[in-house]
Amino acid sequence: MTTKITDSFFDNWDEKYPFLNDFPLYKNYEMFSSHHDQSIKEHTMCDAFIDESSMEKKYILSLCKTADSILRTIRSIHNKNLDAASENCKYLSYWLYYEVKKNNIMSENIKELYDVLDEDITVYDLHNNRCILKNFNMDSESFNNKRKLYFHFEMLKWIQNKHNYDNEKTLLNQYLKECVNFYKEIIQGDSCQKNEPYKQELRDFFNTYKNAKQFLSQKSLLTSTDDLDIPDIPTCSTASLRLRVPGGEDEPTYPSMDFERRYSSDEDADMGESNAGGVITTGISFSIFLGISLMSFFFYKFTPFGSYVRNGILKNKNMMIETEEETHNLLLQNEENENMNLEIPMYRMQYNSVQNF
Repeated sequence: MTTKITDSFFDNWDEKYPFLNDFPLYKNYEMFSSHHDQSIKEHTMCDAFIDESSMEKKYILSLCKTADSILRTIRSIHNKNLDAASENCKYLSYWLYYEVKKNNIMSENIKELYDVLDEDITVYDLHNNRCILKNFNMDSESFNNKRKLYFHFEMLKWIQNKHNYDNEKTLLNQYLKECVNFYKEIIQGDSCQKNEPYKQELRDFFNTYKNAKQFLSQKSLLTSTDDLDIPDIPTCSTASLRLRVPGGEDEPTYPSMDFERRYSSDEDADMGESNAGGVITTGISFSIFLGISLMSFFFYKFTPFGSYVRNGILKNKNMMIETEEETHNLLLQNEENENMNLEIPMYRMQYNSVQNF
């Protein structure tokens, strides 16, 4: 009896697309569900780190023990095929995160689960990028889009490796139409920012679908091509790119004319303030000068200070006249000295030889 896979992506898969059941993705999910259905009683590392203090904790412990059992199976595969082990761990990442999101597990318990399984990976010698269990840490809608894009990508990849589709042509075209409808549904409801968490899966799906369609067309397995075409992945235009600012408002990345006007207005305001400041400063200086002049006049005319100033000025004036007269007499003496006859005996100088002494 076939184990029922718990992931909704594979609902009624046996009836809808039985020819895809031999592909690795489906086989692995069948194996994961089989492990999850079993009651694992043996003691594992999960028991040492996760208690059963609540119903959610009990479920986390059960999920951890299931993943532990799967990791041991992957280790045996790893000894034979490194690529297969890595791919199985990728499948396990999607299966595990789908289970915790489906059951609305709290984030702290999700972290505890992944921390324990990281230790398991080391114990089973699956570390060093041999096995990575990714905690996607995203909302349910983004994760479901990411997961389904990846699943379809895997199926389309393996479709190109299968060469015998006898009596499966109708179902094959039906599956391709499902891929097209799902892809259109995503890109029509997506914005540039919204598809960021799964942009790589979107690109992988798009390229692989085009290749698979071409492969099947060459084998004349397509009943129609018009309804199997898919539009290109939408790209963000430069004008639609926006930045998130601390206040929570979206602002354009390019400068606006309003900014230029605001900048010019600010400049004019600054210049106006500067000119006003200059006028005020000049007025204050003039008032101080006028006040000092009036006070000086008052002291000069109506206080003894005025007569003191007049006497001081007169005294300085007399001193200046005397100085000028003395300077004039000195100049006259210099002129007389210059006109003297140096031949007059009283001014004649005789130079005697040393021999005269």
